[in-house]
Amino acid sequence: DRFKIDFKTWQAPDFDLNIVLEEGLLQTDKDFKTVITKLKESGAEAIYMPLYPAGALAASKQMKEMDVNLPILGGDALDADDFIKTDYSEGVIYTIAKINTPEDFKARVKTVQGFENLEVGLGAPLGYDATMALINAIKRAGSTNREAIKEALKQTNFNGVSGKIEFDSVGDLKQVSYDVKVIRNKKSVYR
Repeated sequence: DRFKIDFKTWQAPDFDLNIVLEEGLLQTDKDFKTVITKLKESGAEAIYMPLYPAGALAASKQMKEMDVNLPILGGDALDADDFIKTDYSEGVIYTIAKINTPEDFKARVKTVQGFENLEVGLGAPLGYDATMALINAIKRAGSTNREAIKEALKQTNFNGVSGKIEFDSVGDLKQVSYDVKVIRNKKSVYR
């Protein structure tokens, strides 16, 4: 049973949330003990941890060592074997964009010398489509003038590798949806 969130149409319920601690961290940080101590004293009931796998692993390990057993929530950066296949990721819940990665696109990537054995992940179709959107905007703008490109990007409308690429009035993709996953037994599964 997959839980899907479409943030364009989803209305957030009134959760009556209270942020009890907010800390800034660098992706290169490896020692989280001071923040974890503050977290223990804060009365928090859950943790939102937007870290890359190495930092998330270090933080999760230190939380376990310091007997902090709160639910951990994160984003798509946690969808990596470097984090998932560890003893410290069990029960972590994260969101990940639903991205179409067609088999023919994966096959094209693998024809590039040196990429024959590459596991084509989430970033490949996104990066490709972002590059194509920019190239097309530069062509339509007829110059490399920033304002002209910005205006041309607003008019972007094409079918990319990952799906329809079209922006709304604030510059977000019009068609975006997310899945919620949870890590169980060193595997990422749909929640």
